[in-house]
Amino acid sequence: MNNQEKINDNDMVKNEQERFFVPILERILADVPERSRVITRSRFGIDSVGQKPQTLEAIGQQYDITRERVRQILRDVFFVTDKHKKNASFDSAQNKVLSLVDAHSGIIKEDRILAELGGSDPQEIGAVRFFVHTINDVDLINATPEMDTSVVRSNFDVGQWKDTKERVKAFLAARNEVIEEDQFLSEALSAQLVDSSDVLLHYLDPAREIMRNPFGKWGLVSWPLIRPRNIRDKVYLILLETGTPLHFLDIAHAIDQHDLRKKKKRPTHPQTVHNELIKDARFVLVGRGTYALAQWGYQHGTVRDVIIKILETQGSPMSADAILTEVLKVRDVKRSTVMINLKTNFVRTSDGLYTIA
Repeated sequence: MNNQEKINDNDMVKNEQERFFVPILERILADVPERSRVITRSRFGIDSVGQKPQTLEAIGQQYDITRERVRQILRDVFFVTDKHKKNASFDSAQNKVLSLVDAHSGIIKEDRILAELGGSDPQEIGAVRFFVHTINDVDLINATPEMDTSVVRSNFDVGQWKDTKERVKAFLAARNEVIEEDQFLSEALSAQLVDSSDVLLHYLDPAREIMRNPFGKWGLVSWPLIRPRNIRDKVYLILLETGTPLHFLDIAHAIDQHDLRKKKKRPTHPQTVHNELIKDARFVLVGRGTYALAQWGYQHGTVRDVIIKILETQGSPMSADAILTEVLKVRDVKRSTVMINLKTNFVRTSDGLYTIA
């Protein structure tokens, strides 16, 4: 056995030792027929290689049975599960789920509860998914345009959740700009949108119309500064939050670093970023592949154009050193580039100053 095989075996043993939900589920499934066990595993994604939950249709095709027959088999498994609900082990699993839902003010995204209770172990995640579907006192709400798929307490007031979400939407729409989290929570409490910051954050986590961007600022999902839709929006967000000119290679890296990629497995292509920077007037080339935002006061055009603007603003001839200082504020260029432009395109007065030709 090589070293890599030993590492993999150790990881497997470690996962099995740390599992909590899988052993409890296995005791339940021991009381059902073999095919029912396999179908249950397929339906809830309980597989050591990370199998995703299969649809009723896919399972039916595999066993040449109808979707309704698959439902019936699962109902039989749930009936057997009910008989285990008085056992201490099942009660422990149920309490873990309920405690986490309660800690999130009665509502939590399904993905989040699976991750927090199942970790990175696919079998444990599948087992948690099974218990979420079968334990008492929680309901699963499938995804809607307003809400991600979520687990809620059975007595959770969804109407109140919607009302809170709508009032927060109206609050953000009225501000019409992204807001830092601390300020957002403070203003929301002052406006009596909620009773506590924790409740607000828990309520908004599954909300699909309101979210926090990678820089921790809140706003509406429809805003490009919250969920940028294209490369130009992503570039703008990166530059705005960085607050300083960046080379297009660094911008491409930052897009990936802050998880703004559309296709998560593919790194952002620097040349794609460069092409979009060239096309958009919001971005100004300040020298050697480095770009800034025009709203910061940077001017489009060549070094010659920048010098003309500086002299026009000054209204009188200037020394080479003074012009150089002003140019370097808005352009990342060599001193020699500025001097060549001065000697080639501008008039040098008798006292050594430069003016427009």
